Amino acid sequence: MHRDDLTVEKSTTGAREIDRRTIAKGVAWTVPVVIVATAAPAAAASGSVQITGLTGAFDPSTGGVTVTVVVSSTGAGNTITFLSVSRGSSSTPVNQTKTLSRGSSNTFSFIAPTSGGVANTYVLTYSINGGAAQPMSFTAVSPTSYSSGTATRTQNAVTFHLNFTGSTKSKITITAVKPDLGSLSGALPAPDEVLGADLAVSFGLTRNQTGAKPTTADVTFTVDGGTADTKTITVP
Repeated sequence: MHRDDLTVEKSTTGAREIDRRTIAKGVAWTVPVVIVATAAPAAAASGSVQITGLTGAFDPSTGGVTVTVVVSSTGAGNTITFLSVSRGSSSTPVNQTKTLSRGSSNTFSFIAPTSGGVANTYVLTYSINGGAAQPMSFTAVSPTSYSSGTATRTQNAVTFHLNFTGSTKSKITITAVKPDLGSLSGALPAPDEVLGADLAVSFGLTRNQTGAKPTTADVTFTVDGGTADTKTITVP
């Protein structure tokens, strides 16, 4: 092989190396750019949400409770979801979502899908804007209340009359009768006596024939299983 041939071959090899580098460089610059598109977020909730009132109204006719919730919202786009109402170990779903008006008090009412009484503590579980579940407890109020009480006596027999206003379906339980002097004997009415049309409970006891005679008696009772109440009634 001649020297000129070697020179030509070397030059040709160098040209090939340059061509490959140039091509590789060109390929690197022509890699396509991938653009990931994302949807614009919807209008977000704003401000604060707070339950400002939570009450329960007991219905003696059905045993159900009407729950009333008052919610304040200082921003826009907020929602509240009532998840469930429970008492003790019993829990039943509500699953109602409400949109809140801005800058106003929002009032919602629904029947709790569980029966109970005013003595029970209920728990409303709710969430704000689909967030974590939050509990809030409340008690139910009976529509019936005590109005007056009297006692009449025939010799040693004393008859008590307790009058109420409200629902004829409410249940009254007399738990104790304590005279200020002497003693009164006899059986108290059966628990959970339904008031009826006259909205009254009457029962008789016997005054002790000897010793001091009572002038008043403290009568303790509950309405629809609620907190015990005591009224002092004059004994003639």
